[in-house]
Amino acid sequence: MLKSLLSAIVTVFIMFVAPSIANAAPPTPISSLAGWNAEYWDNADQSGAPVLSRIDGAVNFNWGNNAPTADLPADNFSVRWLNTISVPAGRYRFTLYADDGVRIFINHKLVLDRWSSQGYQVHSVFADLEGGGDLVRIDYVDRSGSARIQLKAQRITLAAAAAPQRELRTAVRSNNRPWDLAFFNNTELKGDPIHTQQSVSANFDWSKSKPKTVVSSNFSVRLTKREYLNAGNYRFIIAADDGVRVYVDGKLVINDWQPARQRIARSNTLAIEAGFHDIVVEYFNQGNTSQLNVTWELA
Repeated sequence: MLKSLLSAIVTVFIMFVAPSIANAAPPTPISSLAGWNAEYWDNADQSGAPVLSRIDGAVNFNWGNNAPTADLPADNFSVRWLNTISVPAGRYRFTLYADDGVRIFINHKLVLDRWSSQGYQVHSVFADLEGGGDLVRIDYVDRSGSARIQLKAQRITLAAAAAPQRELRTAVRSNNRPWDLAFFNNTELKGDPIHTQQSVSANFDWSKSKPKTVVSSNFSVRLTKREYLNAGNYRFIIAADDGVRVYVDGKLVINDWQPARQRIARSNTLAIEAGFHDIVVEYFNQGNTSQLNVTWELA
């Protein structure tokens, strides 16, 4: 009798538990190529225009009792980081180590809200990512005392084991179409492209890796995409080194076509109707550094 019971338990384990273990993906960190679009405010409410805009390689800072830069106060400042990450679909655990308040948005949906004054805390939340380009937004506020924040993210399961994605997705792509890229060996997008390719997200550091046929500097790229957007007021945000232009349905919404090191350009708020929209990003490089990160958010 006992032997039969043990045999039954082993059979159940093999049928139901073992497949779950086999399908579970090992924890893997989320990486970023060009970095995060970062905006810093000299107030605790992210109100008004940011005092500082730049590209941060990672959300990992320990400012202690000091200000992040000379333009910001040591207390009562806030930061927003935006990035479109390209990772396999599945369930992920996002963990923030922070002092003081933090928020996490995944594809425009608030999934973690700890915006109160507090000492050093560890906050975790699970989120189901669609893969192929998910927008992650991290908000941070320091009200007084020590200031620090670090983001870690790991894949926990494969997409087949994840919860229904409709729980997290409100105003996001529904078509998952990649970007079409065309490279030119000049800064004015002239002539025929020297190279074409596709990419699931628009987050690049071409100073580290680019097609072999493209010159090391003084080149340009045109990125095009037909994207489904839900109705809403949108703001397009581009981090770049050097110049950029952005068109939405043929309308020029960002025009920053000049050499400049690592800065962020933002469009005005755009009222967009539900449906497919044509998005074109034009970029040129001068010099050694070549970075581009394209994101948009609900305003």
